[in-house]
Amino acid sequence: MKLFTFLILFLGTINTSTCQTLDVPFQKKPLLIKATATWCTPCGDYLWITDSIHNTYSDSIVFINAHVSSSTIGDPYSGDFHNEINDGGGIPAYNVDGTKIQDWPPTLSSIMNFANAQFDSVIVANIAFNAVFSGNSVTVSTTTKFFEDATGEFYVNVFLLENELVADQSFENGYESVIHERVSRGPIMDGNSGMWGELIEVSSATLGTTYDVSFTANINPLWNTDHMEVVAVIWQKSDGVYKVLNSEDKDANTASLLQTSNLLKLEVYPNPTTSNITISGLVGEQEFEIMDLAGKVVLTGVLAESSNTISLVTLPKGSYHLRINDVNRVNVHQIVVQ
Repeated sequence: MKLFTFLILFLGTINTSTCQTLDVPFQKKPLLIKATATWCTPCGDYLWITDSIHNTYSDSIVFINAHVSSSTIGDPYSGDFHNEINDGGGIPAYNVDGTKIQDWPPTLSSIMNFANAQFDSVIVANIAFNAVFSGNSVTVSTTTKFFEDATGEFYVNVFLLENELVADQSFENGYESVIHERVSRGPIMDGNSGMWGELIEVSSATLGTTYDVSFTANINPLWNTDHMEVVAVIWQKSDGVYKVLNSEDKDANTASLLQTSNLLKLEVYPNPTTSNITISGLVGEQEFEIMDLAGKVVLTGVLAESSNTISLVTLPKGSYHLRINDVNRVNVHQIVVQ
């Protein structure tokens, strides 16, 4: 179902200052961007990977579904971002903090390994924001704080995302109606720094320095502001390359200021395995399913603290994805049967 195709026009103004107005937590949130489209069959076949990451790690990883302009729910800037941070190329493309994940076909483990590695990096800076939607306009106030001295050009921008968008998505077996979440509606544009937002520092930033940037924009009346979210991003440009210093998708009025040091997840072992796997960290009963790389479910069952072993002896050798569902989140792990 083609909902609409139109260009996204943000008619906004930006104000900057260097006096801190929002508390900025000392924490790191990697930014996962998927370049995608509704007409792209591999994008549909691997849709579950990024959806599972967001469902499981939404408190730790910021996720943007960046539909290119030719998608029925696309925006005219996602393609530009894709070409810039992924060196062009086809879609889907998965990018963490400005670095393209090169593995193909895409795997959950490669994306998660890169995201986890970001938590071991130095927290150079972070950003906090407060967003106010009023009618068909939005005002986003941001504060960026540096926790280390840093060199390069630094930019702040804000993305608007829309949830619960229903659109036909191409899969291997044809088109299916799908609810799309966290669809990029483009960054707020000021006409000066383009899609990268506002230039806050031209050469170097000093530990303890803060920068306030306020964005105000009109938004398309066809979008449902009740289903919209905001993502704030700090970009660092060095030697012509843009990398993400940090990102945030929780409003400062509601976000916890506790540092997130790592990702919480279940442990699956041994992996690789020749027969069985054991899952530790279970609480209560949880349903599971195992899928092959084409997304076909090959095994299902129920796990519990006292019954946490799965026999894989009936499966051919190869790679699979284990999905464990409970009422709060979805855990997905790549497993290998040898």
